[in-house]
Amino acid sequence: MAWTGPLERIPLREARRRYDAGLHIGVNHDRNDRYTVGCCFTRDDMSHKPFDEIMDISRDTRRPSVLFWWAPIAAVDLPPHLRDRAGIVLTREQLESWAGPLTTDELETLHEAMANSSIPDAVATIVAAIRRDERHEPAEADKADAE
Repeated sequence: MAWTGPLERIPLREARRRYDAGLHIGVNHDRNDRYTVGCCFTRDDMSHKPFDEIMDISRDTRRPSVLFWWAPIAAVDLPPHLRDRAGIVLTREQLESWAGPLTTDELETLHEAMANSSIPDAVATIVAAIRRDERHEPAEADKADAE
């Protein structure tokens, strides 16, 4: 499943190796130093098209020789000015460690369903607890017990 996240520039040969191995890669026409935040995809996402066909599809007719290839990295490895744009990426491996093996259809359904699930509420609860801990405030349940 394609996803958006932090990326590091890689050489063409490494992009071909990763793509052929079924790993995520990204491609664009913009030279963003060594890092960027963008979309990446796997061979499965591209209906098993050969790498050379992906290169042809990706070419800009105005600059046909300018393609930059990217590989996912952890957000913590990004330079500070890009970390805020990176967000959190849940990889297929992470999701399967929680849910067991998933089909591509299940991943797509999960991707669509997450926004309408209890996950946003869980994230809000976790962030509220973090902020409360930073301010050294007791949780609402602790306040009620004290009264």
